[in-house]
Amino acid sequence: MNLAVGSKVKFIDLISDDYRDWKVDPMAFNYIRSLINKVCKIVHIQKHYEDDGTKTFYFSVEFSCGYLLNRVNSLAFQHLNE
Repeated sequence: MNLAVGSKVKFIDLISDDYRDWKVDPMAFNYIRSLINKVCKIVHIQKHYEDDGTKTFYFSVEFSCGYLLNRVNSLAFQHLNE
């Protein structure tokens, strides 16, 4: 993975369409849904080691509007070549 704090990514997938999985209310979830296909900047990367030895990455990202989205699976993002 070549991504680092400060890298730009595009939010491309909710992964789950259930607002409860996001731990927000329906109104906040609708706002998060509106951020699909928007570019954001990685502000934190968390690496999680799974029991089978694989690694899963979670990003906290900030959108240009100032909205901070915390700890989202990296599969929800597309890396943008800068």
